[in-house]
Amino acid sequence: MSVINAPNPKQPDKIVDAVGTFDERNIFNANIKKDEWDPILKELAVRYTIADVLEKIGSNGTYTNKEIFWSELGYFKKNQTIASFTITTNTADIVLVETERYFIPMDTISLPSGVQVQVTAIVDDSPQTITVQTLDGSKLVNADFGGNETLYHIGSFMKQCGTLPAGRYFAPVRVSAIETIVPTTARYCVDETNQMIWLEGGFWYHKEQILKRQEHKIMKQGMILWGNGNTTATANGTSGIGLVPTIFQQGTVVTDSTSVTEDNVIDFLAALRYNGADYQYNEYLCLCGYKYHTAITKALKAYVVNSNSDSRYFAGKAGDFGLVLKTYNLNGLIVTFMASGALDEPATTNVSGIPDTQNMGLYLNIGKNDQGRGIELIYKKIMMSGAVENELTSYAPGVASVANGSMVVTQERCRTENITSSMILKLTYRNSHGIHYLA
Repeated sequence: MSVINAPNPKQPDKIVDAVGTFDERNIFNANIKKDEWDPILKELAVRYTIADVLEKIGSNGTYTNKEIFWSELGYFKKNQTIASFTITTNTADIVLVETERYFIPMDTISLPSGVQVQVTAIVDDSPQTITVQTLDGSKLVNADFGGNETLYHIGSFMKQCGTLPAGRYFAPVRVSAIETIVPTTARYCVDETNQMIWLEGGFWYHKEQILKRQEHKIMKQGMILWGNGNTTATANGTSGIGLVPTIFQQGTVVTDSTSVTEDNVIDFLAALRYNGADYQYNEYLCLCGYKYHTAITKALKAYVVNSNSDSRYFAGKAGDFGLVLKTYNLNGLIVTFMASGALDEPATTNVSGIPDTQNMGLYLNIGKNDQGRGIELIYKKIMMSGAVENELTSYAPGVASVANGSMVVTQERCRTENITSSMILKLTYRNSHGIHYLA
């Protein structure tokens, strides 16, 4: 429910503090567990943290093991590098820098000079060595190979009724991610009746329950964004690596001046698409620090300044002026910009490699291809119960009721509420995610 009103017409039509005592139909009753409260309280808590945004756009799912694995093949065609070569008239043995075996007989390759050759044999696997021959029988010269340049794989062909070559070897990259468990604990005492809020159906909830859910969301957001990861088990367990450290190490990172222009934005987005090498990934969410958000808005304001349409100037009626940066489209690549208070939190020395996160744009690839989304935040599905541990709430009961003669569960006049989230951040094709930093 988005709005909580008093359902009893005799009560005020607004949220009110509890007055006097409350009976067994409240959160201190140890015998009646009210699971239906959890979604309501979760909705009341502050929204639009990164975890909530990913959930809203469908970038979520479940897992059962504490570590997940997946394979990424990337672009099928590979351009391998020349380490050395030996020419014999119209043939040459080429030693490759890469250790992965990729080329096979009958492959057509373009040399750095543009001369096309065909692979005739695989000479050795260590180091990778191939024999090539010119297509027209012409002689090869040293200038055809350049200096440690690359070979471009065009395709392959064979003669009629010929024998097919052995299959090509692909070595997908095996990627993994581990679980992070985020805990939050709260205690609510029966004496704090002025902190109780009357809710539909005669139930009550504690004001601090909302604050604790807000706290839990912020703790999740911090681990998702900044966590460096702890893969070696310690007394406090392990944790997965967050978005910023992962993208800073493996993603596309570009620095421009604070006087950023639209051309800078175009060049950065073009690099993202090129590095990702998958044009099905065409949708990005950019989380912006406030300085970055302002600078990018200035860079793109010419669309408003040069427009002849009044609707570009007025938000609704005369006197309402302003700019609202929402989306940007570059040849089908769509970016949605979103101001993120989380990027404004760290001090200027708190994040390694980034002097000021307020000047940062974090570009997350939220597009989909046949293998899933570019980013997913998935939660543990508990095998025994089937419950999903996303802000899962459990209770340690204290006072059962304040009615005379009631049975108490413990000697405490309080109850404890535990909130936990077990999550794994799955970031695929990490070179297609990026950080645009202004300095």
